[in-house]
Amino acid sequence: RRPLCHRLGAQACSISGYHTRAVFSVQFSPDGRYLASCGGDNSLRIFTQEDEQMADAAADERGTKAASYTQLVTQEAAHAADVNCVQWNPKAQGGGKWMLATAGDDNLIKVWELGANESA
Repeated sequence: RRPLCHRLGAQACSISGYHTRAVFSVQFSPDGRYLASCGGDNSLRIFTQEDEQMADAAADERGTKAASYTQLVTQEAAHAADVNCVQWNPKAQGGGKWMLATAGDDNLIKVWELGANESA
């Protein structure tokens, strides 16, 4: 038997200009609203998808809506060395707060809390 394969569609978007070194890990939040990234610049960044009106304005000449993300939170010195991975807690905490963990080359695992009113 051949394994079931799916074809990838077109690239939805690129997020660039935020990390200054290699990106090592990206992870969507369990509800799909946020995208966390980390990398060799020791930083943790959280992006949110722009709303439908913004997507309409960014539609290309064929009318295709491209996903578009804006930076919501940045933690420039999340670790003292490269941040290798990021992982969301699969359940929101009380008050709608999300938690995520990062691991870095500084031999630390850090747990972060993202509150409902956090901003960049």
